[in-house]
Parts: sequence; structure tokens; C-alpha cells
Amino acid sequence: MWNKMIPSIWLLSLVVASCDEPPKKANVTRTDWGKASYYSDFLFDKYQPDTLTKKLQFEFNETALDSITEAIALIVVKGKETATKDTVYCAYESEPAQDIVLLKNGMKCEENVLSISTEENGKIITLQIILPAGGQYEDETIHLGLRVKNAGGLDYIDNIDLEKERLLSHEWTITKDNVYNPMGLLLFWILVVIVTLLTACFIISRILNPSTKFSKLYIDYDDGAGEQRINMGHAYQLLCTNKNTRFSIFHKFFIGVVKVEVNDFWTHPVTIKSGTRHNVRISGLGEFELHPDETVRKEPFTIVNENGQQATITTA
Repeated sequence: MWNKMIPSIWLLSLVVASCDEPPKKANVTRTDWGKASYYSDFLFDKYQPDTLTKKLQFEFNETALDSITEAIALIVVKGKETATKDTVYCAYESEPAQDIVLLKNGMKCEENVLSISTEENGKIITLQIILPAGGQYEDETIHLGLRVKNAGGLDYIDNIDLEKERLLSHEWTITKDNVYNPMGLLLFWILVVIVTLLTACFIISRILNPSTKFSKLYIDYDDGAGEQRINMGHAYQLLCTNKNTRFSIFHKFFIGVVKVEVNDFWTHPVTIKSGTRHNVRISGLGEFELHPDETVRKEPFTIVNENGQQATITTA
């Protein structure tokens, strides 16, 4: 009969969207459930779906209470928004939505069927929607509708003649936001910070310890073996010593490259690097003698050790 009906299902927090510019939205009651983050698994961080929650209150009029013979069953179905010349509407499936999980008061609704009994008249229930893993990892707006599976003995629900139409004038929307996996995103930014810091350290070390202005250096120990050529490459200094010395990769990266010249002539370490302008800077001479006192690039100079031995050095 015409008077066998229940009023609309009212959400305590109801958002109704409308559009004044064509094409106009179809005349339905819309509720925005909010945004759900969606991401793929990464290492040990498995997808943890968001739970979207709304509070609902069902109300039955007196005639409906007298007419209902069993619980009303509403199927949550998925729709696809379609636009015509004048109207934007959703075309809904007939089967329950497969890529959502519906819970009522914490209990899973099998096959996403929402059951409403007269005992819930005027009561507030908690309805939850979860997007499980396994869907499409893309941004989208999910449209959900309520299709009557069992009217419970009613001919009308929400002023809809159930003999002509089983889809109620309610639409729930969920914004699915495809995001990066939190662990993957955290590791990415950690990697970015590490690379940035390493790059900064490398650049600063090359500013503080630039490569020598001379690309080659020749040493004649006056021992009849002739000159020995040392290619400086990107080294910032030459270490002259009588002991085999190695520098770690960390020293090379964070401080700079050091060339090493090993010979018994050097009774204690001496370093040679570029000085100001065209000068050559020599450090650690100690008891060694230097001739002349001012060393200039491309001009030979002599170092005499404690034993009176001498080495003639020329930079190129």
C-alpha cells in the first residue's frame, strides 16, 4: 500500500552537495565519507587500510512499524558516475560492491548487506567502510548506493515505489588517495637526506682542500736514478714519508685525495701543496733545509735532510 514506507535514513553528520551550473547533479542525498589512503606493500610495511566511520540513526513511522514483517536488507552497491548533456548521475551495479568491507557496530556485514530491524528504530548505530588491499592503486572517487534486497513487507521506502525502483536516493562517496607506502616514503627521504649531506660534505671538502695547481711533480734524489715523476691528478697534497701510508676511502671522500711519496730520504713526513697565487706550500720541514726560501711553481727548489742528502723538486 501507498502508506507502507519508512522515512529517509538520516546521517547525524550529513553533507549535501549541489551544483548550480549545468550539467546538474541528479536529485540524490549525498554523504561524503572522507578520504582513504591506499598504498602498496613495501618490505615489512603491509598496507593498513583506513576505517571510515559514520553515525546513522534509523527512524520508522507508525504505519511502517505496523507493516514490517522482517528486517529490511539493503545492498551496498558500487556506481560509476556518468554525465549526459543535462545531468550527472551514477549508474549502479546490481551486485554488492566487492572492493569494500562494510561493518555495522563493529560486525562485518556479509556480502555488504546492511540489515535494519524495527528494534533499531531511533537508535544510533556505527557504520564503517574499509577499503582492503588488492584494488587498483590509483586516485579515484568511489560512489556507493543502497539497493533494496528485502523490503521487509514494505511497498515504499524513502517515497520510492519498490515495484518500480529498488535503488534508494542515497549516495555515499569516498575519495581514494593513492599514496606512497609510509615506510618506502620514509626510506626515500632518509636516502635523500643522506645523499644531500654526503654531497655537501664532498663539495665543502673540495673547497677547503682544492686540487693542487700543479698537475705533475718531479723529484731527483741525487742518487743517480734520475727524476721521478708523480702525477697529482685530483690530489690536494703530496705526503713525503719513509713509511708506506694509506688513506681510507672516508678520508678521500670527506677530506680529499693525498698522493704519497715513499723514500728513505724523508726521515720525517713533509707535505707539499699549492700555496697562494703561484707559490708552493711546504709544511713539516722541521730540521730540513729549504733552498730557496720562497718556492714558486715551475721553479726548482731543493730540500736537504738531516743527513746532508738533498732532493730537487720541480712542479709543473
